[in-house]
Amino acid sequence: MPHSNQAESFPTHHQGDVEFKYPYGQSALQRDKTPLVRMIPWGELMRQVAVPNRAVLSVAGPEPNLSTFLNGLLSTHVVSPPTSDLRKGFYSLFLSPQGRIFYDVFLHPHPHESTGYLLEYDPRIPNAMSLEGETASSFPTLPKLLKRYILRSKTRVADVSDQYRVYARWNDDFMAGTALEPEEWRWSNSGSVEPVWRNPIIYEQLQELASKGITRSWDLRAPRMGQRLLVPKDVSLRLPEASEDDYTLHRIINGVPEGAVDMAGGLPMERNADMMGGGQVLCGQELTVRTYHTGLIRKRVVPVRLNPKARDGPSISPPPSGLGIVPASPASLSSSPSSRPRSRGKGTLLSTIRTPSSEQHSMGLALIRLEHLEAVEKGQTTLKTQDSSNDDVGVWAVLPQRPDWWPVREQQ
Repeated sequence: MPHSNQAESFPTHHQGDVEFKYPYGQSALQRDKTPLVRMIPWGELMRQVAVPNRAVLSVAGPEPNLSTFLNGLLSTHVVSPPTSDLRKGFYSLFLSPQGRIFYDVFLHPHPHESTGYLLEYDPRIPNAMSLEGETASSFPTLPKLLKRYILRSKTRVADVSDQYRVYARWNDDFMAGTALEPEEWRWSNSGSVEPVWRNPIIYEQLQELASKGITRSWDLRAPRMGQRLLVPKDVSLRLPEASEDDYTLHRIINGVPEGAVDMAGGLPMERNADMMGGGQVLCGQELTVRTYHTGLIRKRVVPVRLNPKARDGPSISPPPSGLGIVPASPASLSSSPSSRPRSRGKGTLLSTIRTPSSEQHSMGLALIRLEHLEAVEKGQTTLKTQDSSNDDVGVWAVLPQRPDWWPVREQQ
């Protein structure tokens, strides 16, 4: 969906030293011109980062065995590894029988197997507090999960993490002038929305690194995410590397959850998997399918600004993930009780990082109830992290913002 060039005037809210502008009055996926992008310390400079906490599996085998095997487990449709496919590498999910996320993964064409993939993922097992409906004891490692279903299939699974490193790259010359937005968005009645890609993305430039065994694909989870590279460990990249914090900040600003902290145990559509292209095929999970067709999405993952309510020093570490997020004040401006957000509903803080320009403020991703998000945008309430004590020590003010690339549903 094309962006509107018309200037918009939104009410302004101040928190700390940053000015935020909010739209209000339309759908739960209203586009916002987010100011978070203005806080990027590197601006338009190219960044290349070794992505932390990634393991790599080789999954290969003859066809149709391989695609049949993966299609029974992944949330996206799998064909034979493409050579000039629209997506080349692509994003997908492994879901539990209850429809919750086990792992979010990238699949890359195998450089040495004509029918095979290299699969990169976060191998960490999340703690029990961060799992919604799953427990850490029942959470399988990905190799164990795959081998559970191989049975008589001729698919081969091997851990090749010692052979490859995963890199993210964005803002390079290759991306200049390239629009990585889908041609359109497909909506369901529940509010789930999926990108539709029709025109192929040109990959000729990607072939320059193929001779070195480097696999390079677009990261289409958000328009500005850039590229993913799988690099053999015996190959050195000439460009200097940025820090892991740069990549975490890049994800947060673009509203892209990833890995064990942000995704594990959650429902795909609440974790934005539909918008990021990871939810086209829902493998029989009743809860997820029912939500997609007849339910209502009540939560989404959004970037948040975090300010400590009690400042006890010149430098404050970011709050830990897993904290609850609740309304800090009643929706006093709401015209009727029925339109006020429920105070008993709460969100969850996910990844966090200190704001580059401040030693006291932090940024993060949070699972926020959409009714709370809309109430904040309308000035009807504020949000804070949940704390059992009556003082403000350890409590953070939470200011959520919609990513600017989220689609807007046209009024029927």
